[in-house]
Amino acid sequence: MKKQSHEVSKGLVFLFYMIFFSNLLINLDHGILAACTTELRDDLKLTNMQIGVLGSLVYFGLVIGKYI
Repeated sequence: MKKQSHEVSKGLVFLFYMIFFSNLLINLDHGILAACTTELRDDLKLTNMQIGVLGSLVYFGLVIGKYI
């Protein structure tokens, strides 16, 4: 029987880490606003409606970014 080599090229490992860290940063970007809504509301004196609009701007940016 032949032994199979499971060597992974350095480029593939680099690509994996690039995708991993970019997804990590994207998820931090999307989740940080929801985590700090009470602090934002108190510091900036925002209403619930304004907090909701601020939270939806992330998804509006994703839609616009898709077509650019």
